[in-house]
Amino acid sequence: MNHQGNKPLAIIEIQCSFFRTLLINALEKAGLWVLQSFDLKSSRALQEDCSCVNHGTSQCTCELVVLLVYPKVGNPVTLVLDGKEGMTFIFITDETENQYPTPLIKIIEGAIQKVSFNNKCLNTLLNAK
Repeated sequence: MNHQGNKPLAIIEIQCSFFRTLLINALEKAGLWVLQSFDLKSSRALQEDCSCVNHGTSQCTCELVVLLVYPKVGNPVTLVLDGKEGMTFIFITDETENQYPTPLIKIIEGAIQKVSFNNKCLNTLLNAK
């Protein structure tokens, strides 16, 4: 899966809406400010290139969330969370064609890894019962 020709930064086996909440919390704990610019779950029927067999119906699991992640100083990084069938594909988009600062990207990647690791541990515990 790609978004505007970009490969995902990460792919997480977790429902997008659940991951979004966990990721926002992790990013804020890392000292970043996060603004959800929109959530297209309610408008998913408008997404044209979806291969979901239930696309446009109440059974459709497609989600698309855009987060603006602000450092203490500077421009935000745009994260796109593209969810489908219990998977979340995470993309960084750069519409201004500026290079994002590496330290900021590292903080974002660290938050994604933390949420992913915690989710794997939770799934392991739940499956062990």
